[in-house]
Amino acid sequence: MTYLTIFLFFLVKHTICDLMLQGTLRFRADKTPYIKSPKAHGHYMDHGIGTFLVLIWFCNPYIALCVGILDYIAHWHIDWFKSNFIEWSGWRFPTAGFWWLQALDQTLHFVTYYIFTVYLVDNELIDVTILL
Repeated sequence: MTYLTIFLFFLVKHTICDLMLQGTLRFRADKTPYIKSPKAHGHYMDHGIGTFLVLIWFCNPYIALCVGILDYIAHWHIDWFKSNFIEWSGWRFPTAGFWWLQALDQTLHFVTYYIFTVYLVDNELIDVTILL
């Protein structure tokens, strides 16, 4: 149950950061290269802070901060790959390739949260008594 609960919190955080916040605060209308874009890094920061806020209730603040930083880095690299692959391949909205790439992008984010969850729970870095 602990695994599922933590994983669910990560998925809710992802939904908020990837859809709600990005859709309302961070549209990428500028032509800044993705790796240097302040809007893109703001989006990655949303994810890092969101992960910190999810974990701060269940583990040491230092651990929550470290995992938040890892989420920032992971989100940056996954989205950077997607952005570059779109440019290289020409798979833009609404082509089938675009949607396949979106599915891969989301799967990689979910796998990241799965890895975080398993690592934190298996190494007893989560205070499970809070979840009972």
